[in-house]
Amino acid sequence: MVLRTFIGLLVLVASALPAAAAQKAAVFPFDLIFQMSEEDFFYGTPKISPDEARRLKLVHDEFTKMVGAKSGYEMLDIAPVAADIEKAAPLKDCNGCEMDFAQKLGADIVFLGVIEKASATLLNMTVIMVDVAKGKKIKEFSAVVHGNTDDAWLGVTRWIVRNRVLPPKEDAK
Repeated sequence: MVLRTFIGLLVLVASALPAAAAQKAAVFPFDLIFQMSEEDFFYGTPKISPDEARRLKLVHDEFTKMVGAKSGYEMLDIAPVAADIEKAAPLKDCNGCEMDFAQKLGADIVFLGVIEKASATLLNMTVIMVDVAKGKKIKEFSAVVHGNTDDAWLGVTRWIVRNRVLPPKEDAK
């Protein structure tokens, strides 16, 4: 009887405690960079095609949706700093401005994505997870994209989220 009363009190006290707040996370738009080649000296640096620009938004949205749905992070809307991000783009070259934007949003964690285009059909996607308060990289995830198509970009995005970003699933016993 005493044990039941004690367990009942523990449950009551535990339910009265505030739940730990989820960490706030922001996903900034992905950048596309091109590997330099000899032709670039004669013809100039390649520009992002309309299809690639659309794919950058597509993978950003998919990454944000998947991480938000399955990670436990409270996903932040980046709209309040969208104009600043657009002015500073590409974020990989902005000298740490992404940390200022993340702080303005109140983010604890920020995800930065870069897609490096090595050829017409071979790309590499890298996502960096940064602790905003410490200004330090927590993790870096990378995977090769075989194909410059929506399906290829989305497939690698989903693989990175499922296999690298989200915590591993416990094996059922």
